[in-house]
Amino acid sequence: MFNRFNKFQAAVALALLSRGALGDSYTNSTSSADLSSITSVSSASASATASDSLSSSDGTVYLPSTTISGDLTVTGKVIATEAVEVAAGGKLTLLDGEKYVFSSDLKVHGDLVVEKSEASYEGTAFDVSGETFEVSGNFSAEETGAVSASIYSFTPSSFKSSGDISLSLSKAKKGEVTFSPYSNAGTFSLSNAILNGGSVSGLQRRDDDEGSVNNGEINLDNGSTYVIVEPVSGNGTINIVSGNLYLHYPDTFTGQTVVFKGEGVLAVDPTETNATPIPVVGYTGKNQIAITADITALSYDGTTGVLTATQGNRQFSFEIGTGFSSSGFSVSEGIFAGAYSYYLNYDGVIATAPHPHPHPLPLVCLYCHWSVT
Repeated sequence: MFNRFNKFQAAVALALLSRGALGDSYTNSTSSADLSSITSVSSASASATASDSLSSSDGTVYLPSTTISGDLTVTGKVIATEAVEVAAGGKLTLLDGEKYVFSSDLKVHGDLVVEKSEASYEGTAFDVSGETFEVSGNFSAEETGAVSASIYSFTPSSFKSSGDISLSLSKAKKGEVTFSPYSNAGTFSLSNAILNGGSVSGLQRRDDDEGSVNNGEINLDNGSTYVIVEPVSGNGTINIVSGNLYLHYPDTFTGQTVVFKGEGVLAVDPTETNATPIPVVGYTGKNQIAITADITALSYDGTTGVLTATQGNRQFSFEIGTGFSSSGFSVSEGIFAGAYSYYLNYDGVIATAPHPHPHPLPLVCLYCHWSVT
């Protein structure tokens, strides 16, 4: 009799197991009656291997322990209390839901896409709080039409990404992204977002062994702001396309290169001196560096290319490269994130300088990420 069912949805398969009703027939959407059967079978698991869709008459779909290797579209709210995996080559599309909760493992080796079919809608609440959140494929959300802020919370015990995570959130009111310490070897791309690299209880400094590791790229666009209160290490790159990077503890921001690809602000709290200058590529003075305290002195070393701001007995240094003139730098007062800040400006000429780290050609410099030709 099983030959009569050559395609099963994950939910339908579980409903059949719980009922023993092998003679029933089902369409490619699940009903609220099916959902009650799904939630009653916690020990079973299922897989979706074909092009299927799930929806519910009451608007909420409860996903069981599932591996998705085909193309599955789920419409409405989703609650998953057991492990969900999107296998390589598989695709999970979450359509028109206002809330998604994954309280167990979520592994994305294929594609997971959050989509909306309407022109305007309320912002989405997306929560991953289980043991493991792992992305080696593509995780993307396109929510520019949201009329309220979307809230994405990635706070699992283990957060690892070697794939692409792209969040394009509401233009009307910037979305919010909160996450636990991560290990990134892929790419995070954020648009219209405020990122809080702290705990859900607020912006609190973490211990040095509880920080994140970025060996990939993080892109900040359309006014996105990344607020870092945790240690970040590795050898990655944070690209300010059109956004802001705010370092509360610059002494624990190590091994990262900040690249200005447009106008934006690199802001630093005057907490502790950073022993190693932060590499900054593309600084022109139109894209700015800000210190959120009174600056008592500003100096530039034309030999090393290091710009140093002094505040009391603390110093904050940035390796901006050679070719600048010391007389072109100035400090002006302004506001950043609601606080008085002092901007490090430059209005002089930037001379073309040779690449500071000679290499055999051609390659890309692993230290400052310049292309060497």
